[in-house]
Amino acid sequence: MPDVQDSILLLIDVQEKFIPVFPRIGETILPSIHFLLSVAGELKLPVIFTEQYPAGLGHTLPELKSYYRPEWPVLEKTSFSCFGEASFRMQISQLSVKNIFIAGIETHVCVQQTACEALARGYSVYPLFDALASRHDFDHETGIEYMRQAGARVTTTESAVFMLMKDAKHPSFRFTQKLIKQKK
Repeated sequence: MPDVQDSILLLIDVQEKFIPVFPRIGETILPSIHFLLSVAGELKLPVIFTEQYPAGLGHTLPELKSYYRPEWPVLEKTSFSCFGEASFRMQISQLSVKNIFIAGIETHVCVQQTACEALARGYSVYPLFDALASRHDFDHETGIEYMRQAGARVTTTESAVFMLMKDAKHPSFRFTQKLIKQKK
């Protein structure tokens, strides 16, 4: 079972120029990501943000930047898999990571390739279904199924957070409960 001490949240490519082409992203995906980043800050869960070719696709959504913490890097990439970038490999090697929780876009491209490479490198991978998106539902569903067949443990944002807290006695339980009530 994952612990905060051996886990990270990886937020892949939630960038300005991508967002207008994603149907329903504001209905579930962005609220789920807001929830995740709030809880990550509360739990002191390390977060890594990536940006795919920001010169052409823009930077991480400004509304998500309000969650930034100095210890959470924003890494540029051109490789679809985050592991294709030396800066990502260096960053992750500096952490005691066994578990990678993944949110972001696109499910069937950068998310899928990163998840599969992480699995091949021995990490446990948790794609967060309600915090992932592709432009087309069939691509999203195919990406989820591909990762599941490769050994990823697909789950939801709330499930992941409760997995990390483990107990209603956790000091962040009430904080998290309030966020869940606001999210719905």
